Formats: sequence, structure tokens, C-alpha cells
Amino acid sequence: MHCNLSAIAKEESRTIDIYMLLNTEILKKDSSSVIQFTAHASIKADPALRVVEIASGNPEEMTVVFEALHNLEPRGYVVGWIIAISLLVGILIFLLLAVLLWKLGFFRRRYKEIIEAEKNRKENEDSWDWAQKNQ
Repeated sequence: MHCNLSAIAKEESRTIDIYMLLNTEILKKDSSSVIQFTAHASIKADPALRVVEIASGNPEEMTVVFEALHNLEPRGYVVGWIIAISLLVGILIFLLLAVLLWKLGFFRRRYKEIIEAEKNRKENEDSWDWAQKNQ
């Protein structure tokens, strides 16, 4: 592509915009998620235009590289690993919580204490007499 620019005044600049259309169907067939596009551009000053100087810091040739992020969906095996690891971590947290509550006595049944307290109460009721019988 060639762009012919008309006369440019001193300290004036021009911008050339290039638009690129991509066929996304072709990109979907590719397995990578990032594609780099490279565009090379060069400038040539016509000596007949009496160009005295090309601005310093701006090279006569320039390469522009940009990336197209077209497929940001994770792969199937990545999703499977995320599910498996989160499931294992959840089970591990559940077991840790259950062991902690067990050690603190949350699941302890006090049936023996209740049965012995009932026996003691019945024995005390049977043996207790409000009136003395020998009077």
C-alpha cells in the first residue's frame, strides 16, 4: 500500500489509520488463544520535495505488533481440574471441621450421665421418707 501525502507544513503531523478485518471462523479453528499480527511500515521522502529533516526519534521504518485475544474460554480439562480441586478442598474443609467439633465434644452423647442421674433420683425417692416411722 502506498500513501502519497501532500505538502506538510513545519511541525505539522499526519496520522495514517489502517483497519484490519479478521475472519473469526478461521481464528476459532486455531488452538492458541493469542495471535500476534505484525505490520511493517516505512517512510520515504521524495528528494524533489526538499525535505530537510525527518524528525529525530522517529525511525524511517517501524514495526507494529499487536495481539488478538480471540478465545478466552478455558479448555475443558482446565474446567475439570478446577472442579476436582475445589471438590477435594471442600471435602478437606468439611472433614477438618467435623474433627474439630468432635474433639471439642459437640457430638458426645450424655446418655450414661442421664441414666445414672435417673437411677440416683429414683433411689433417693425410694429411700427418702418425710415422716419417721419409729415415733
